[in-house]
Amino acid sequence: MKFLKLYVEFEGYSKTFEFNLKNLIFSQSNSVGKSTLLRLLSYSLGYSVPGTKKFKFYECYTKLLIKRKNSLIEIERVNEIVYLTIDNKYHNQFVIPQQEYELLSIIWGTENINTLKNILGAIYFDQEKGWTLLNRGKVIGNIKFNIDELIRGLASKDVSELFAEKNVIDIELKKYQHLKKILEYKEQLNEAKNGFLFVNHTEKLYTSLNQKELEKNGIEREIKSIMEALRNNEAFLNYIENMRITVKDPETLRIIPVSKATVEYFDENQEYLETQLKIEKIKMADVKEEIELLRLQIEEQGAQLNLQSEIERFNEKVIKLEFDYQQIDRIIEDLKKKKSDVDKKIREATYSNNELITTMKDQVLRYIERLDATQYIDSNSNFLFTSDIKSLSGAVLHKLVFSYKMAYVKAIEEVLNIKLPIILDSPSGRELDPINIEETFRILEEDFKDNQIIIASIFKNNLLDSTKIIQIKNNLMEDAELIIAKK
Repeated sequence: MKFLKLYVEFEGYSKTFEFNLKNLIFSQSNSVGKSTLLRLLSYSLGYSVPGTKKFKFYECYTKLLIKRKNSLIEIERVNEIVYLTIDNKYHNQFVIPQQEYELLSIIWGTENINTLKNILGAIYFDQEKGWTLLNRGKVIGNIKFNIDELIRGLASKDVSELFAEKNVIDIELKKYQHLKKILEYKEQLNEAKNGFLFVNHTEKLYTSLNQKELEKNGIEREIKSIMEALRNNEAFLNYIENMRITVKDPETLRIIPVSKATVEYFDENQEYLETQLKIEKIKMADVKEEIELLRLQIEEQGAQLNLQSEIERFNEKVIKLEFDYQQIDRIIEDLKKKKSDVDKKIREATYSNNELITTMKDQVLRYIERLDATQYIDSNSNFLFTSDIKSLSGAVLHKLVFSYKMAYVKAIEEVLNIKLPIILDSPSGRELDPINIEETFRILEEDFKDNQIIIASIFKNNLLDSTKIIQIKNNLMEDAELIIAKK
């Protein structure tokens, strides 16, 4: 398969990029659009590839012309909608990502989902992740690559029933793991002192408010009572004075009129009542201020308090749960064992009686030998599926990734009977010495001479034969035509 032409419309401008068998997307500096153009090719094919900050793919219209065997395929994309034309005849419309694999099956010529999911990871070396993606991981965006899936797809190994069984186990396992967490939370609640986790703050505020209202009512009654006592005392003495009542002193036989002046402790008693009245009024002011504050808290934090109340109600329900913690642990361990057994069956189904693996390993070893990196691989091990790459340096990892991916390309081509394009972003900027760079290009030149090669780089050295140079000076859409003016 070969990319022939990519037409792009963006922000009122249009530009066409044409490709040969060997291509170098070149610029003298980074961050001008080389990687964006490579991503745009994959996006135009129908992949869910994210754009960049400067170049939003969903704002583009793209039209990609490719050749697969003897067919010309035109792919038009407007955001999520893709229109497919084959040999100048309209074929179908697709919605991405829902119909992504349906579209890709036509482009790549296979309906095997496992194969379709992993072709891009084999042919595309992204600048950010592509040169560290050995056999599992993200290619770009959320597009992933998995060597196990690719091998099952190419070898037509159907393990769908095992995966269905594993999925059921995973669902059950997650249920019991969640239950275990709830039981652990219950233990924390049980250990909480004084039951503070169960205090309903909403109800506490309303209870405090009710108490303060009752206290306010009590103070009001006390104030009313004192004021009535003051008035009654005054009225009673006025009444006595108006009656002109007198009393006789038994010792002096002096006649004494009953009045405020002659009633003993009247003024002191009145002063006492007035003092009590002032005290009660101060209490009333304080209680009113507290009531206002409580009402403000209830009003401002109502939503939060309601949430807290829900949490507390949940806590109360959790504390009532009755489960055997040890039994839950035993069930979880049993499910993990079952999952491990299913995983083992999947691996056995993938690896056993699979000549493709042997062929692929031989191919990897051949390329690694040419790149002088055999000391980093144990040829007697199942190195094709290794995940132990943390200790590898940048240059060594670069060699291994290139060797693995070229083996993937060969394996896919053998099964699909097509030549795949190979897209490399910045192959000369990964700590490789000139000798290894030269050998990498020699492998491409000799073993992939009929494959379309598209390289993005700031270097022009080690060019492949008959390389077409697509130069970008400042930005991807430089020298683009104004669409309105063109029309």
